[in-house]
Amino acid sequence: MKELLWGTFGKGGVEHCVGTCPEHQLRWKKLTDCDTEHLQAILRTQRIPPHYTEAIHGILVERGIKPDEWSYEAEHEFFDACSRAMKRIAKGASNAKNN
Repeated sequence: MKELLWGTFGKGGVEHCVGTCPEHQLRWKKLTDCDTEHLQAILRTQRIPPHYTEAIHGILVERGIKPDEWSYEAEHEFFDACSRAMKRIAKGASNAKNN
């Protein structure tokens, strides 16, 4: 289970540009290579398959950390940030097209 991979745009990459800029390209990392805060953010904001939840819980417990629980509010906040980023990107593309 600990060989499971997670696709990431890096810290703040989704909220910044949803992976559309060179600085935040999608990278695949082993869950065990993700920092604790990233794993906690995944648990709080994403509805993931049970085997991913179990693996992340196991990693965090090994690190002596109590795993966070999924939160509707955290998920909503995350998706709002993604939506704002997408709108900024679309607006920028539209402005560039009109110039």
